[in-house]
Amino acid sequence: GERLDMEDTHVAQLSFHNDKHVFGVFDGHSGDRAAKLLSTEIVGILTDQIMQRSGPQDSALGASLTSSFLEAEKRALAQPWDDGSSAILAVIDGDRLFVANAGDCRAIICGEGEPMPMSTDHDPSEPQERKRIKTNNEGIESYTINGRSINRVRGLAMSRCIGDRSLKQKRDYETKTWIPIDDCIIPDPEIKELLLTKQHKFLVIASDGLWATVTNEAVARRLDTLTEEENPAEELQKLIDRREDNITIVVVDLRGQA
Repeated sequence: GERLDMEDTHVAQLSFHNDKHVFGVFDGHSGDRAAKLLSTEIVGILTDQIMQRSGPQDSALGASLTSSFLEAEKRALAQPWDDGSSAILAVIDGDRLFVANAGDCRAIICGEGEPMPMSTDHDPSEPQERKRIKTNNEGIESYTINGRSINRVRGLAMSRCIGDRSLKQKRDYETKTWIPIDDCIIPDPEIKELLLTKQHKFLVIASDGLWATVTNEAVARRLDTLTEEENPAEELQKLIDRREDNITIVVVDLRGQA
């Protein structure tokens, strides 16, 4: 993008635990340190959480993803900085796909038929998010920039994220500790699951630098016409009209997975 600093990070690791594969994108704000913490530590955190659980494999993996985000939140809030980050993490375990998302990165499945969303953008104006924000007596600011509708809560353009201590806690100067304010902005991820079949060809994970100007349908159409010589992520970048924000795109070829 056109910003002076790159605050996005990503991770892509094959066979990280019993032949599971993990891919993620982390869109930092107010600095890149929260995003860097996620890209360097989240796979290790997730591995630890998986090993601590027993029970049905599917439910255990979903629970491990949730607890991994909460552990990453603890580590971010324990740092001396105030950076924050969106976080989206996809795990492929055999023919099962799990996606955990907190923030405004997005994942979709492309293949036969319409693209399938595998995450929800946590915009403060979304009904479920708005309800929680209003419960905490917080207002939502709405305005338009370059034709794009922007909604913010406490100055943040999302209602879920990792980090951002000053938006979630207040300083108790008597005890010299940070105290949680409320549950207005949360780190808890939304978990979605999918049984992969031959009709699922690509998993696309990207920061909102892509999704701000490119639709899910446009991404799916471009991948459908991809040649063997073309790089999927590079081709998707060519679709972007405006490059004001950082842009990170991870494309996972699923055609040999199912």
